[in-house]
Parts: sequence; structure tokens; C-alpha cells
Amino acid sequence: MQSDRSNTLTVVRQAGKSCPDCGEQRPADAFYQRPDGRLSTYCKVHQRQRSRESYRRRRQDPAELLRMREQERVRKRTTRSRLSMLDPAEKPDSGSPVTQRFDA
Repeated sequence: MQSDRSNTLTVVRQAGKSCPDCGEQRPADAFYQRPDGRLSTYCKVHQRQRSRESYRRRRQDPAELLRMREQERVRKRTTRSRLSMLDPAEKPDSGSPVTQRFDA
């Protein structure tokens, strides 16, 4: 069976891809695959390096750190709200403490 040369994803996977950071032609498995099937822009090594640097840069800026924390609080609040609406019966009674008994 011949490969479909009109499909650009197939062509890129067979030929490989060039990473803009290192400039090397690398095979397709050296790149992460996006959910839509395309390959990431940077090779895995440089993608991890860029992510690590970005994370550190954001953590050093106090305003950015506050923004990230607030964003995480909102995300968790939204998730909890959505989950409580799915099955409100499993929500623990917040008025009484939970006690456990252990037989000796």
C-alpha cells in the first residue's frame, strides 16, 4: 500500500521535522504529538527546556505567582461545584465531624 503523499501530516512524519531551537532535522518521534495530530514546533528536549524556563520565570514574578494561584483556586472551585451538581448525595455533611471507630 502506498502512503498518501497529499496528506501533509504523513509527509512530515516520514521526512521528519526541523526544530527551530537546535536547527537539526529530527525524526517525527523526537517531537510531541498534539491532540489534533500535528507535531509540536520544538523537539521534546527543547520543549521541556522551554517549559521549565517559563515555569521558573512565572514563579519568580510575584504578580504572576498571585495570578497563577488565583487561577488555580477558580479552577478548583469550578470543578468542585460541577462535581457536587453531578452527585449531591455523596457530599459529606459539613456540620458534623467524621468519626471512625477501631476495634481493638
